[in-house]
Amino acid sequence: MQALPAAGTTSSSDPGVLVDALPYIDTGYDEAARQAAIAMIEDECRRFRPTKNYLAHLPTPKYDAFMTEVMKNEYERIQNGQPMDLLNMKRYELPGPPAGKQTDITAWQDAVDNSKAQLEHLDV
Repeated sequence: MQALPAAGTTSSSDPGVLVDALPYIDTGYDEAARQAAIAMIEDECRRFRPTKNYLAHLPTPKYDAFMTEVMKNEYERIQNGQPMDLLNMKRYELPGPPAGKQTDITAWQDAVDNSKAQLEHLDV
């Protein structure tokens, strides 16, 4: 296991600090390492004095950086109080052959092929 830096050697504004621990995934730590980590967290909690805006040194997030045209349209629809379009369930229907082709083997084969295609769509 890699040694942790001494307390106070880095600051939260240091862009080189990368927290990459995943305690819910990482395994292989013994009880002593766990207790040491908890002690460091408790020590940091005692020293940390939050200010009114402790994130002030960070740039303002660009909330619309990943906004797509579809998302913009949906937000506009919601803001205008318009209901969402209903899903078209036609594509999920599995009709048999039409009334005039109930005895046509080709029509039945087409219906079976359609049902297989719909089943594959549901599997994806």
